[in-house]
Amino acid sequence: LLASLPPWARVMGFDLQDAYQQLANSPEQRRRLAFSVDEQIFIWLRGMFGVSTMAAIFGQLCDVTCAWLEYTWPSILSRHFADDHLVADTGQHRSLTERDVMAEVELFGWSIHPTKRFGWSRQFELLGFRWDLDRHSVELTPHKRDKYLAKIHHLLRQAPPEQVAFTYDYKDISSVIGSLVHTCVIFSERRSNLNALYAHRNRFHPKRRGHRLHLPRDVLIELKDWASFLRRSDLSASFALPATNSSLKIYSDASNAGCGIVVDRRAQFWALPEHARTAGVDIGVMEMWALHLALQAVIQLA
Repeated sequence: LLASLPPWARVMGFDLQDAYQQLANSPEQRRRLAFSVDEQIFIWLRGMFGVSTMAAIFGQLCDVTCAWLEYTWPSILSRHFADDHLVADTGQHRSLTERDVMAEVELFGWSIHPTKRFGWSRQFELLGFRWDLDRHSVELTPHKRDKYLAKIHHLLRQAPPEQVAFTYDYKDISSVIGSLVHTCVIFSERRSNLNALYAHRNRFHPKRRGHRLHLPRDVLIELKDWASFLRRSDLSASFALPATNSSLKIYSDASNAGCGIVVDRRAQFWALPEHARTAGVDIGVMEMWALHLALQAVIQLA
């Protein structure tokens, strides 16, 4: 979207405060959380962030909000990424104000975060990245870089000689994976440097919340490689469209057997290892890998 905007376009953005918790789902959908504070009992009546109790209603209402903005102003392109919203104005007259846009958004009853927003600009921060429409470049912000490095350093810390090595739980591993996957939004080639972490996360017993494991050697190597990458002085990439375009028929698919791609009349298949068919092994990312492999094949075929 950003790469295809005209040179006079400008962008604004905003964040929905408290995200999913703005929606009060129906009583039969609620998982009520009770907790005690100073001998008083409180009951949380709305679905918590990350709890699937709203049947994607939040995302659908965000979709409607974006569609309404585009309907109201034909020059507008609007997208959302969870609770982060992006509005691009492709009109040349620049008569549309930020207040005009926010007035329409507020018709839906949304509460907007007071600080996580930016006005019309061609350089802005969104999703932890710094975007520059003039240079067609994007870079990881210093804040996110430091945050992700802190997570890695926490896992790599050395225990005192008289103690056994530290152990970590499912949440610790998932947290660092989530951060590194986010980095792959602009550095897609780094996805292959997550295999050991994914495999290690699959070792945790799903029903044992207190399950903790030592970090194996391959995970330590992968984490050190990521730390070295994030310490680079330049963490930017280009999102400019290629100068020449070509038309290709590309197909990708995945199943319990493996994943395959077809590019024009060429085809390639990768079989999954035998243990991938055992119960409890999650291959949900295989569809993504198949698409990624198809795109990599197209690039290598020039």
